[in-house]
Amino acid sequence: MKAFHLELVESADLFSQIEPIVPRPHFITDLAKKAKVAAAIGTEKAQSELIVAIQQCDKILGILTSMVAQNA
Repeated sequence: MKAFHLELVESADLFSQIEPIVPRPHFITDLAKKAKVAAAIGTEKAQSELIVAIQQCDKILGILTSMVAQNA
């Protein structure tokens, strides 16, 4: 870290001002389905990356769907 002149700043209350949220039931059931698919993959890294990739695809699809609906 010294070579790059970086300073490590650790704060225990970094997210203390953020209110927790309750995930929507659809998110919980959807994640459970994706976790089953990911569990069939051999490595933990591949499993976690698959879940994230599927979530991102769903997010993009949701954005595109709302854009199309707004333009209709």
